[in-house]
Amino acid sequence: MKSNPIITIGRQYGSGGRKIAAELGQRLNIPVYDNALLSEAAGNCGYSPDIFKKRDEKKHLFSLSRLFSSLYSNAENYMADDELFKIQSETICRIAQEGPCIIVGRCANYVLREYRDRMLNVFITSPYKMRVQRVMERMGVDEATAGKIIARKEKNRAAYYHYYTLGKWGDSAAYDLCIDSSILGIEGTTEIIMDFAKAKGILE
Repeated sequence: MKSNPIITIGRQYGSGGRKIAAELGQRLNIPVYDNALLSEAAGNCGYSPDIFKKRDEKKHLFSLSRLFSSLYSNAENYMADDELFKIQSETICRIAQEGPCIIVGRCANYVLREYRDRMLNVFITSPYKMRVQRVMERMGVDEATAGKIIARKEKNRAAYYHYYTLGKWGDSAAYDLCIDSSILGIEGTTEIIMDFAKAKGILE
C-alpha cells in the first residue's frame, strides 16, 4: 500500500455506498469514517455527538423560527452550521494527515482537494428503482415512502454540497470514478474501485 492513501465516497441515497466503503475498509484494512467521524469531531470540541448526527449532510437555511428557538436552547447544544462544517473539515484533514482513510460523504473530495496526489474520489450511483427497493427493504417502508425519503435525502445532500463547495453534487467532473453499483453489486464494485485505485497509483 502506498503512503497514506485516501478514498472518498460520494453516493446517491440507497446506492449502497456505505456498504461499499465498509467492504473497501475491510479488504484494505483502512478505517472508514462516516458517523464515527462526526462523533469524533463532537468529542474533540466537547459537544454531544447527537448535534452532528441531527445535521448529517444537511444545510439549515436561516429562518425566524430557528433564530427564536436557538435563543431558548442551551448554548452547548447549539452551533451554527458553518462552525460545524469548519470543525468537521478540520477533523477530516487531521485524519488524512495521520494515516490512510476512507471517508463517506461530507464534501470530503472538496475538503481534501490539496491531497489529490494520494486520493481517489469515487461517486456511487444506482438506478432509481433499485435504490427505492433497497430503502424499502432496509427501512421497512412502502414504495411511495421510500421515494419520498430518497428525494428528501438527496435534496439535502445537493444543497449541502453546493453551499460549501459551490459545486454540483454528483457532477462527474468532481470525481475520478463514477460507478453504477447495480451492475456488479457490492463486492464487484469494491473490486473495480480497488483496481482503479491501483491504476491511479493510490494502491499497490
